[in-house]
Amino acid sequence: MKKFINKIKEIKEMKNGKAILFFGFYFIFFLILFLILKFSEKNPLSHPDEYEKGNNGYVFHMDKILENNYKYTFTITIDGVQYIYLGQKNGSKEIIKFNNKDYFRNEFDFFRNDNIWLKCENPFVFTDFLDINIIEKIIETSSYESKTSFENGKQSYNLLISSNTLNQLLSNINSDFLEEPNKIYINTDTEKYVNEIKFNLDSYCYLNNLCQKSLEINLEYYDFGNILEIVNPIN
Repeated sequence: MKKFINKIKEIKEMKNGKAILFFGFYFIFFLILFLILKFSEKNPLSHPDEYEKGNNGYVFHMDKILENNYKYTFTITIDGVQYIYLGQKNGSKEIIKFNNKDYFRNEFDFFRNDNIWLKCENPFVFTDFLDINIIEKIIETSSYESKTSFENGKQSYNLLISSNTLNQLLSNINSDFLEEPNKIYINTDTEKYVNEIKFNLDSYCYLNNLCQKSLEINLEYYDFGNILEIVNPIN
């Protein structure tokens, strides 16, 4: 400390020493301020499995969903109008009930039962938010807001993501909206496996002219690992 004080005195006695000390002080001050602000920001996840390691407050696992063996209820609400899909999935095959019709999915192909099975268009809307691989990427680039832990071991996470980030991620579009962020809610079971994902995408939907006012997507997963082989009804 004494050496440091002596060094300051030496600089002060130099030509332009006071000016050097003045600008040096403010340089260090603003550098420290910048570092404080930078590292106090809400940082997005930087690695696909980071949420499984418990970083940034995340302690949940997507493994059971990624195994592609479960039943599901997907509810998509656009400006108050609901689209409800009930399904069961085993690998690349799915049986889906939507709007009182039965559908079969085999990877990228969809078929509807109209007394006979006929190939049809994908009945799902907002498919990017139903694909678990894309959902993982959305979660990775989201910011942590808060977590609620329950006595039975279940947990609920609140995340935030901007429409600009979603546009870049989903459509490779560089937008510059000033907005309220979109919200993601993730619920887990008692063993911290994700069993429900909710998206509130009012901002994303409205700013991209995909709805008039609101978009909510609620994905519920259950009965993991108990779906027997789904037989292709087309064969």
